[in-house]
Amino acid sequence: MNFKKRLLINISIPLVICFVLIASLIFLSSNISQKTEKIKQQKGELSFHLQSTESLALLSKDFEKSKKYIAQLESILPDRDKLITLPRNIGVIANQSQIDLNSTLGKEESSQNQQLRETDIVMNGQGPIDNFINFLKAVENSLYLIKFNEFDLSRTGEEFKISIKGRVFSK
Repeated sequence: MNFKKRLLINISIPLVICFVLIASLIFLSSNISQKTEKIKQQKGELSFHLQSTESLALLSKDFEKSKKYIAQLESILPDRDKLITLPRNIGVIANQSQIDLNSTLGKEESSQNQQLRETDIVMNGQGPIDNFINFLKAVENSLYLIKFNEFDLSRTGEEFKISIKGRVFSK
């Protein structure tokens, strides 16, 4: 019996040690896997923050470059008060294009942010088609930003009649 007891002790001690070692390895393996996933996640966040910082640095650099263009960008849209001269300026362009045209401003609407204003404009005129094309090109290159909503063109003999409805943008 002594032999069996001794044999059992000799076999059970290494088995217990193996079991403890295997359990420790399994625990360490899962712990290492969790830590690895956490490191990957933090590395991704670090990469994102690094890209954000680089983007911010580039934007700051570009902002410094763009400062000299701010005045030009602000001058793209005329002030609301300058729209008073729009019908007269359109008339000058029409006379230069050799067409008979009159224009009137309509109601004004402001956008929600109150920085962009839109004013209705109606233009009616008559003249040769080539002169109308020259007129439209000149209006396109003028200081005013006009969006044409309706464009009606009819022919009467050699003359064309035109009716244009649109919106003028201002600040």
